[in-house]
Amino acid sequence: MKICRYDEGRVGLVQDGAVRDVTPVLEELGRFGYPLPEYDPFIARLDTLKPKIDSLARNAKPIPIDRVKLLAPVANPGKIIAAPVNYAKHL
Repeated sequence: MKICRYDEGRVGLVQDGAVRDVTPVLEELGRFGYPLPEYDPFIARLDTLKPKIDSLARNAKPIPIDRVKLLAPVANPGKIIAAPVNYAKHL
């Protein structure tokens, strides 16, 4: 299962070079206020959301992947890891 975020915060399932919109699955998560959780609620509940994602994808019109703007895969990452190696001294 390949899941993507695209365009204006939509969620899609990538299949055969196309994206199928499964954004309505987000309704299962409810609303979150400040402070936001320190994890991605979608990823945390992915196992329970898979059946609904599959159901929505079966009925969704495929959009060629080159017609969507892909976004960062995780909406609210718990941490960001970077390796500052611009110079040999940084290693």
